[in-house]
Amino acid sequence: PYVQGTTRVLFFINGRGTSPREVIELKQRFDLDPQMVFWTRVVDTTREEWHGGENGIRRMARLLTETWDAFVFFGTSLAEVPVEQQYTIIKAVTDGAGLLLVGTDDRRVLKDKNRLETLPPFLDDVAGAAAFTILNGRGVRLPASPNIEYRRGWELEYDQWSMRVGKALLWAAGKQPALGLTLTPDGKEIVRATLPGEAATLRWQASAQELVVDVRLRRDDGLVVLNTQKTLAGPQGELSVNMPSVRCGTYWLDAIARDGNRVAGFASVPLAVVCPGQETQITLDRDWAEVEETVSGKVQIAGGRSDDRQVVVSLLDRRGREIARQKLDAGAAEQSFRFTVEPWFPMLLEVRATLSDGAGEIASAWQFARVVKRHRGRFNFVMWDIPRGNLAPAAEASLARTGVTVHLAGGSPPPYVAAHDMAWIPYTTHISAAKDEQGIMKPACWNDETGIQAYVDKTVNASIASRQHGVFAYSLGDEIAVRGSCLSPHCLEAYRRYLREQHGDVAALNASWGTEYGGFDEVQLSKPDDNDEAEALKSGNFPRWFDRQAYQSHNFCKLCERFGEGFRRIDPHSISGFEGAGTFRRADDLDGFVRSNTFWSPYP
Repeated sequence: PYVQGTTRVLFFINGRGTSPREVIELKQRFDLDPQMVFWTRVVDTTREEWHGGENGIRRMARLLTETWDAFVFFGTSLAEVPVEQQYTIIKAVTDGAGLLLVGTDDRRVLKDKNRLETLPPFLDDVAGAAAFTILNGRGVRLPASPNIEYRRGWELEYDQWSMRVGKALLWAAGKQPALGLTLTPDGKEIVRATLPGEAATLRWQASAQELVVDVRLRRDDGLVVLNTQKTLAGPQGELSVNMPSVRCGTYWLDAIARDGNRVAGFASVPLAVVCPGQETQITLDRDWAEVEETVSGKVQIAGGRSDDRQVVVSLLDRRGREIARQKLDAGAAEQSFRFTVEPWFPMLLEVRATLSDGAGEIASAWQFARVVKRHRGRFNFVMWDIPRGNLAPAAEASLARTGVTVHLAGGSPPPYVAAHDMAWIPYTTHISAAKDEQGIMKPACWNDETGIQAYVDKTVNASIASRQHGVFAYSLGDEIAVRGSCLSPHCLEAYRRYLREQHGDVAALNASWGTEYGGFDEVQLSKPDDNDEAEALKSGNFPRWFDRQAYQSHNFCKLCERFGEGFRRIDPHSISGFEGAGTFRRADDLDGFVRSNTFWSPYP
């Protein structure tokens, strides 16, 4: 609950991906009554519109008849709103409501001449913010969401972003707290040797009565290392905030002032703790391993020998639970470590080296290592694509809770997929029979040894990161072309070899086709540009037409085998194939599919 009461906010936000979750995260942190209107792309099209089409616009219009304290456009444009509804929004803002644009802009409303030269004090720590007056209303423009790399404790960095969005929203709505609360670090860096000791100063102004402040210090991996309370006595003043002896690294100091059970003000500031001459580094020999292989590396330690120092290398899961550890000789400048990967290890390990003395932890360093798991021999729930964006790890956790165990997607699996023990099906390519103007297959004829092998090698090598994660199967695509040939001389030579294998001698071929070739090296298409032997079909020469169709299927199967050999090169346990293609009705070579691939998944 907030001393200024609940803030009613109408969000206009992209409905795809994890963007709507941003509003839920804000609601978890602030006293908001939100509604969302979604801008989205219609599935399997390039068309974008307000979700629900005309019904969605009617809903938007109905919502705009209500009273809102602020309107937020989160990565969506005010210009996309129908003109009548744009007028309603702008009229409400000029009458006193707030407008917040995140990752977007509208110079018609946020005019440069109305921009405040100096940010209001409440927005001082909101990086990239620009504040405006809009007649009786207020506007704020913020940059797009930052790109937060996944690690244990990523939520803290997101928490800081969400806090600043909330600040901008409250100011735009005219609901900034009356209490001025600031935290000022005692310096850019705090030397660990000076701890425990004073780390920051808490100042306040315009306090109407005695308030209680919750003070919390959080480490960058999420651990709360200080949780205490202070009392703000008097309308203004300052207090010192002391910090315990902690290991070097990044911390966030938070202060939340409460009037009874209602939040009266809040502030947060990062703190950097350094320990010159005692730095620790960790290097992995390889950042992935199969089960029963090893995770190994080296730890470099500065500072020389000391009797009370020790170094511990730990393997941690995504929740920070220690599953294995080794103690090293803290006196040596460089030490090696080695862990055997057990079958029960999670797919993502945080390998952390920590230097400590009798008074506690001094310094720490970490790297991710992946445990290859393919999830075969069990029931799986395969999800097409993955969540993306800052809140992707939260979405991935939700998918894991609902039973998803494997993702099928292009690109390489990010760490949060491994953190939630999801195996991978890389969508490595999409085989098509597209040809250039000369009738030659793109990107290369399947029988051009140099050209097609280069393409296969490039495709396979792009999957190395997936292999190091754990691949259930390598996909050659869905709804692909399962036959192919072209007008390349390479393809004609391969066709002749195929006919020799099928017919044995040219006399048998001539008997079947009604031709008079003197040898297989004389065989041509019915017409130079008749790749599919349409002329043979038209004239009723079904054997000649059939042989071309059968060759095209054979040609495709040989390409699949080439890919299979490539994937086995990087992953001896690989399974490769394709899905959603191949039917009885078209007389596709189903037998060839299962002989040339190690998986095939047709549509029912």
